[in-house]
Amino acid sequence: MVSNKLFGSRLLCVSFLFGILILSPSHADAKSCQIEHGATTVKLIPSYGKVTYNNGHSALQLGTKFGQHGTAAHRQGWITRGLTKTNLERHLNIRIKYQNRANNRICAALVGTTLRIGYEQFRVYVARSHKPGTCAYRTTRDHENIHVRIYQNTLKKYIPRLERKLRQSAARLKPIETSTPERAQNHFIRGLERDLQLILNEMNREMDQANRQIDTVANYKREQALCPGRRR
Repeated sequence: MVSNKLFGSRLLCVSFLFGILILSPSHADAKSCQIEHGATTVKLIPSYGKVTYNNGHSALQLGTKFGQHGTAAHRQGWITRGLTKTNLERHLNIRIKYQNRANNRICAALVGTTLRIGYEQFRVYVARSHKPGTCAYRTTRDHENIHVRIYQNTLKKYIPRLERKLRQSAARLKPIETSTPERAQNHFIRGLERDLQLILNEMNREMDQANRQIDTVANYKREQALCPGRRR
């Protein structure tokens, strides 16, 4: 039987969007795939999201609507009383120049890229059994706010590395000869994404570890003890 205990959790999803802007053709060397385009411009725009709070779901709804998280604590009889839901979004836009060549081929170069990465919103849910203004509501909300700060602060920590890698990758990607602008787009996006993903994987592991450190039975008991007389 599941006991009535405080259980904080979170749900992180990841989404991706790609875009391309093809600039007008430029001069290309007739013997090799070289285009005069100057330095590749690189821009990274982070977003750390706003926080909204919802007190309209039961603990059962939080567990079934969004799934069970914090597996170790849940196995020991803890149920979901708080939940944080967010999406880490990446929007990678690139700009290319290309030159038509013989045999229906083109020479294409990467001239710019913009990466928008971050969170648009954090939705923090507190079970409606915990009424606003009560100790139970406050401690549950505070727990979920720690998850929010973990996501925000970890992203802030990794932004400089992501920007450096984006600049390095953009400089490394040389003009290519291919059949269509779409093929050139895919080539440059794959190159940028491949390098960025290594850092993002490391960032995700760090976030997961930090979240696990506060989603422990010992921490739940400590937080519950902050509200004397609270029903279990």
